[in-house]
Amino acid sequence: MKAAAWNTTGSLDVIDGPAPEPPPGWARLAVAACGICGSDLHGFRHGRGGQAGHQPGHEVAGFVDKVNADVDLTEGALYALEPIDSCNHCGHCSTGHYNRCRNRRLIGAGAPGGLAEQVLVPAHRLHPLPDGFDGHLAALSEPLGVCVRGARLGRIGFAGRVAIIGAGTIGLLSIPAALAAGAGEVLITARHPQQRELARHLGAHQVFADTQSLVDAVGNGYAETVIETVGGEADTLIDAATLAAPGGTIVKLGIFMGTTPIPSLVFFDKELTLVASNCYAFDGAVSDFAMTTALLQQLADKLEPVITHRFSLGDVNRAFETALDKGTGSIKVQISPLL
Repeated sequence: MKAAAWNTTGSLDVIDGPAPEPPPGWARLAVAACGICGSDLHGFRHGRGGQAGHQPGHEVAGFVDKVNADVDLTEGALYALEPIDSCNHCGHCSTGHYNRCRNRRLIGAGAPGGLAEQVLVPAHRLHPLPDGFDGHLAALSEPLGVCVRGARLGRIGFAGRVAIIGAGTIGLLSIPAALAAGAGEVLITARHPQQRELARHLGAHQVFADTQSLVDAVGNGYAETVIETVGGEADTLIDAATLAAPGGTIVKLGIFMGTTPIPSLVFFDKELTLVASNCYAFDGAVSDFAMTTALLQQLADKLEPVITHRFSLGDVNRAFETALDKGTGSIKVQISPLL
């Protein structure tokens, strides 16, 4: 089995080894497609990568090719992976908040991931898709799932106004997630031309080159829900507080590094709520991922342009370089062992 693994220089080597055997409760996927996430790119950008020898990739879809005897899945069928492996018995897991489990692992971080021909996955974290559904679109389920949960936690009301800061994959997919949750108007900031074009295609009502332009256009206190997707070392929570309406909710989807400035007085004056959203869970009537795969099927044609580049597993480093360079027109770059 061929797989991509981090080396000691921050790039990836394609290695060969035996196909893994699924333990009780697990299945093996023949990977159809695996997306490159911003969290994957962070290590590549800084020349550190992950732990040497580790196999990344958590945006995975594939065909079941082997199961343990205790697993009831359809071999050969296409499934989207919800890439959380949790203990399944702690208080968090028992209430559907397995995303908070202290013993959780992310497939592609704490466990070998999907940048490989085959990957082992917890069987109960697989979500079926119809026969003939595109495997590359199926692999969009993971980032879309992040956005579906973010929109749900954002308390988007009927015809509510939503502002999205940032137009990477998460920002862009937050547009259809917000509209599906009932948003009446969605505004977004997008730095790059391909992001602005795709934001309009996905249903954004207005698109701005930067946050200041958005603030200048709509003023202080515009949006009942603000979805922040930039993270890093940005000061975008300050912008989010400016855009938020009194009593509004700010959803933090971006992952920040170090101490992040928050305008305390604005939060006090407006009585704002700041909620962090971590992956996806099953703390409602329907799991976030079940809602996601339903939305994915409903919007398949509209979501197809999100995937701008597809590479073979042997071209994994070129795929990462393409994802880093927005001058290539990249948005979502995926790798498929089938190419």
